[in-house]
Amino acid sequence: MFGLVFFVLRLWPGLAYGLTFPLIRRDIVPPIPSPSEIQSTTDDDPFGFVNIANIAYTVLMYVSGEPFVVHLDTGSSDLWFDTAGPSVSDTLDTGIVGNITYGDRSFAAGKITLADISLGPFSVPNQAWVDAPGSNADYHGLFQGVLGLGPPSSSVVSRQLRSANSSYNGTTFLQNIFSLWPDQATFFTFGLSRTINVSDFADGGVFTIGETSKKFPQVTSSPKLPLFSDSGWLTSIDAVVINGRRVSNATVTKQVQRQMSCFRRLTCSRFHSSCFRRLTCSRFHSSTLQNPWVALLDTGSTSMLAPRAFVDEVFGGLPGAQWEEITKRYLVPCDAKMNFSVIFGNHEYPMHPIDIITPVTDSSGSFTGHCGIGIFAGEETPLSVSYFILGDVFLRNAYSLFDFGSFASSGKNPPYIQLLSVTSADEAWADYDALNAARLKQIAASNKPSSHGALMNNKMSPMDMMISNLQRNTVIIMVLFGVVFVLLVTLISIILRSRRKEAEKQRETEMEAMSSLAYPETRKPLQVLLPRSDDGSSSSTAAYYSTLSSTKRGSHSA
Repeated sequence: MFGLVFFVLRLWPGLAYGLTFPLIRRDIVPPIPSPSEIQSTTDDDPFGFVNIANIAYTVLMYVSGEPFVVHLDTGSSDLWFDTAGPSVSDTLDTGIVGNITYGDRSFAAGKITLADISLGPFSVPNQAWVDAPGSNADYHGLFQGVLGLGPPSSSVVSRQLRSANSSYNGTTFLQNIFSLWPDQATFFTFGLSRTINVSDFADGGVFTIGETSKKFPQVTSSPKLPLFSDSGWLTSIDAVVINGRRVSNATVTKQVQRQMSCFRRLTCSRFHSSCFRRLTCSRFHSSTLQNPWVALLDTGSTSMLAPRAFVDEVFGGLPGAQWEEITKRYLVPCDAKMNFSVIFGNHEYPMHPIDIITPVTDSSGSFTGHCGIGIFAGEETPLSVSYFILGDVFLRNAYSLFDFGSFASSGKNPPYIQLLSVTSADEAWADYDALNAARLKQIAASNKPSSHGALMNNKMSPMDMMISNLQRNTVIIMVLFGVVFVLLVTLISIILRSRRKEAEKQRETEMEAMSSLAYPETRKPLQVLLPRSDDGSSSSTAAYYSTLSSTKRGSHSA
């Protein structure tokens, strides 16, 4: 991954709506702490809410009294813990295996277990969770589990228990809180903090359950954004603004339509199957492109994901922008600067340039001297042309409220999202140069390796491993191509040499035949070529030449 971006792109299990993700190299990673080093609860912060270098936002949870640092994820709905280190007792094994797979292809798999679990003032007895020792979804060990805050319908644990006809309850942790505290308001809120220190464990900002922050009570007056689906915290985006230019779905749709028109000419008119035309062109080119942009608000994703046509339209024309295929995003000079906002309805939500433009690091965590746009392009599929993921880079610029509504047993109203802008575009523009200079200086100073850094480099994330595998597979493919090429050249050479020998042999045969015609005495007696006698039998060679000689002599003497 690159510069303070894109820690883990998560999407609810199953990759709803066909979204797929690019392979991303990892960010600069801070040292691995213990729970006691970074987490503590206070009256003002009963959850121990921590920002780990803008990579992950975590809380402190307890499983049968044992503490775990847990990542908060609105993009999934399940709870799991990596129990490889801590010793957890007083648990009940359901006998059913759970497997939670995220959009970045990391996963947490193990026995679905029941235990008493607490978060701040809330304690849930016999909560279902996945015991996943050694999970690779912990991002280099920065945390020991994930608490999914998404809608219950996306819960893998609940679905797997139901599929097994289990008598155990697979209700999500947040559902159980709202059920056990029926007088509690059925919402939670986030106000994510920002830090420019890439090795910093900072205060997380604001995380509440059932109440709003005293700093942002006006969020309840913000427009209620309805959900597009009960599969996740999905709502529609009306437009974005880049350096004063408004870009809407209609703008990008025209660009996509031009691309698809070209695609249709190249593909459909070449293959004359009407079924192929319908599946490949008309279907891709019709109603999907007319849908509004739909975005998942996801605290489990550090960065943002957008359709490729959007990324090209918005960022492709920036001065110095260069497309990087492996990460599916544009690189820009580190002194680049931009104003970028997301529009929901009639309300504009500016994003700080420090969140949009991020330093690029290599696989060892060293600064490359380049920066990149913190908005990546998803793989192009018919169902991904209108879908976004708004991760932490966006959510740091808004105080967000997620109301469970009818997702909770006590709720009656439809679920919704409310957003309150907390970033001033003018102030962010004025502050960016100084913040960016301080960030780049701090990154340059942090390039010196440490024992923690070595440990982090040795413990590869799923994306690191995929990049490594991709590079290794590329080398293997190139070697195979080379071997095949050499074999083909050798085979062609053998064939040409064989044909040359055959040609030479044929030429020798023809030369012998011509020589024998010039010097008949050297020919072997071929009976089929000799004249026949009056009785019909073939004459001998000697008799034939004797007759020929006599005839010539008689002719001469006459």
